[in-house]
Amino acid sequence: MNRQAIETAIRDSGLPGRLVELDGKLVRLHLFNDRTERFEPVNLGISEFCDLVLDWQQHLRARGVSSPVAGPPMMSAAPTSSA
Repeated sequence: MNRQAIETAIRDSGLPGRLVELDGKLVRLHLFNDRTERFEPVNLGISEFCDLVLDWQQHLRARGVSSPVAGPPMMSAAPTSSA
């Protein structure tokens, strides 16, 4: 899986996050946590990333969302810290 395929999977699934880095078989993401309203760094293997995308799509279907939804407005921005 290459960077473009991962970014496409994130965009097409409506996953609320963005790719930070792809290092071999390690995918580094910033995922939006709606409970804390912050982006959180997540490191996943390719298989775990695919499972996450499938789980997210299933979650959306269970909520009755037929098409991917846009993430929070700050999704494309770099994560912010409250320091």
